[in-house]
Amino acid sequence: MKKQSHGKGMEVLPEEMIMEILFKLNVKSLVRCKSVCKSWLSLISDSHFTKLHFDLSPATEKFMIVSNRKLTTIDFNASLNYYSSCVHFEVPQRIFHPYYFKFGGSCRGFLLLESLKDKWLWNPCTGCYKQVCRSPLEYSFETNPNYDVLFRGLGYDPLTDDYLVVQLFSKLYSNDRKYAEVFSIRANKWKEIEPVNLSFTPCDSENYSPGRVLNNVIYWLGCCIKEEVNVFILGFDVTKRMFFEIAAPVDVAPVNYGNSKDRKALSELAGLLSLCVYTESNHSIEIWSMKEYKIESSWTKTSVVSLVVPCRFFNLVCLTKDGDIVGKDGDELIKYNKKGEVKEILSWARLNLSSFHFEICKESLFSLPCHDEQAPKDI
Repeated sequence: MKKQSHGKGMEVLPEEMIMEILFKLNVKSLVRCKSVCKSWLSLISDSHFTKLHFDLSPATEKFMIVSNRKLTTIDFNASLNYYSSCVHFEVPQRIFHPYYFKFGGSCRGFLLLESLKDKWLWNPCTGCYKQVCRSPLEYSFETNPNYDVLFRGLGYDPLTDDYLVVQLFSKLYSNDRKYAEVFSIRANKWKEIEPVNLSFTPCDSENYSPGRVLNNVIYWLGCCIKEEVNVFILGFDVTKRMFFEIAAPVDVAPVNYGNSKDRKALSELAGLLSLCVYTESNHSIEIWSMKEYKIESSWTKTSVVSLVVPCRFFNLVCLTKDGDIVGKDGDELIKYNKKGEVKEILSWARLNLSSFHFEICKESLFSLPCHDEQAPKDI
């Protein structure tokens, strides 16, 4: 069994035992552990270790909220107590714009940030970042303001060890042809790809959130405009570089734009793609899970929750790993249990946030597969 010695007075431990201990630490603690000794620095920096830690660590996804150059993370699977669940990071000055700043997606610890006309990939735990150059389509649409981004997301291709930024454009107020493109971090360039030509829009543009990533696929929630405005899910297979559509469960009612308080959101429950449907008229939430990948007939209603204390303006956000329901109501983050009872409330005033631009992301120690990733010199 391999052993490591870390200097006089330090107990000699097998490397396997050291790794078992380190796997239980969160990413921020591991960054500090790099300063303990050279052998720990080498171990924690190793790509094999970073992947094992991401796959095996008990860490869960967190809210990432940006406001006034401060990134606040909230572990919504834990208690919403401010002091135990919130961690703060400074956004590097170079990639922050005070008047236009939002999320464009997340994957494996990296956030895609939109800052005015610029886009950046940033790992808040390691502090490293990289700029994503503007695309040919973006340049061509600069003189044609009638085109806008419908969906944007970030994914990872394990076959090529590459991160991809995906964009889908459409002409405003028109069902004309759509345009799609992909940016490869490894190749450092954009490539136009075959788009989806359904007539659709994002379901909730006022509360737009980037796509959810699950099993190398980016998913977005959309509304297909036919005889009725039906809910559907747009997917992008990162390994195949292809879009596809999934119909929502047949029992999910079409979108009623006359009742803007009804909400729908994509989430993940027990490793399955899930759709949460909030109906304002009876203050209930249906949770549907797709049991088999891309098989529409496998949609299964797993639970129906009636909110005991209804919210006035409830917006679904996600599900916890235990099946609790998390949403926001005005300036509060609310967690309901499976019985519909209020479990916890966290006020935005407590966080001193001026806006609510959020992303859901699991922290990591990953680096980008490129040579121009920049260290956090200006934080």
